[in-house]
Amino acid sequence: MDTLVSAEIVTVYRALDGGIHHARCGRRIMLQGQRGDELDFYCLACAESVTLPLCVLSRIPVAGDGEPSVQERPDRPLRGIPRLRPGLRRMAGVGVAP
Repeated sequence: MDTLVSAEIVTVYRALDGGIHHARCGRRIMLQGQRGDELDFYCLACAESVTLPLCVLSRIPVAGDGEPSVQERPDRPLRGIPRLRPGLRRMAGVGVAP
């Protein structure tokens, strides 16, 4: 079985400012750290943890492409983000000023 299956990502979306936002509330999620090949995020508005595998970062839908339909809310730039491997912060879109 050599079929590649890729599920649609509905938990998060990439905002026009480049940050990763929670699809449930539309707020930017905060990077908590990394476990293996996964990034752990936290939504302060919903008090909910969101875990994303590194392999899905390039497939996160971008706001304005028809999905999701939540309104964007500007947030302050994230502070206190843990140090990650070089380039990982850029890939995750964290710490980017709106």
